[in-house]
Amino acid sequence: MENKFKLLEKILPHIDEYVEKGGEADPIRFARWLNQNVEEWDVSRIEIQDIPDFDPVQLMSKSDPNAALSFYLVRLNKYAKYYLKEAFANTPLKSGDDFAYVAALAYQASMKKSELIQMNVGETSSGMDIIKRLEREGVLESFDDEEDKRAKRVRLTERGKGVFFSVLQPLQRVGKIVKAHMSEEDVAKLVKVLGALDGFHKKIYDDLKEYNLDEIEKGYFTR
Repeated sequence: MENKFKLLEKILPHIDEYVEKGGEADPIRFARWLNQNVEEWDVSRIEIQDIPDFDPVQLMSKSDPNAALSFYLVRLNKYAKYYLKEAFANTPLKSGDDFAYVAALAYQASMKKSELIQMNVGETSSGMDIIKRLEREGVLESFDDEEDKRAKRVRLTERGKGVFFSVLQPLQRVGKIVKAHMSEEDVAKLVKVLGALDGFHKKIYDDLKEYNLDEIEKGYFTR
């Protein structure tokens, strides 16, 4: 408790100066301001020490759970990529993105290329690269859109349908590995939480052409 008061004694004078200079009531911005304007809080002056078996994400989980959540999601995505690479061995699919494109078309007769890319939260250039590669592999085929002459539509070929069904069983095995030893109840809860997160961020992706953290904070978070 004594350490908390000592820390407050150090911070309070700087809060006054920060507010007087027009600083917003945002702890992240205040921390950045401290780093840039107060010598004793300059992170470049911190002496780095070696800590055996140090995991920065575990440290974040205590000091900043929100940041830890982001890093855990990134790390879990990397694990899943390794498993998917093995599951897709000896198939034309190279990644989870490849499967997502194929799976979307397994339930749609055809889609505009732009619609397929947006559905899978892709960038136009990288999404087009995926489509072109799958076309070269004979998994997808494109054709003119009768209603929009400027657009191209894409659909699964017969080979593509076969590829889709051939990887379903390996994907079930990957899903079992990814969930580890979680109970079915815990998996259901996690899926619900992740679905809510996905819905929130998909709206930002659909609404904004470019990502700007200030704009996202102001537009999608109420205080």
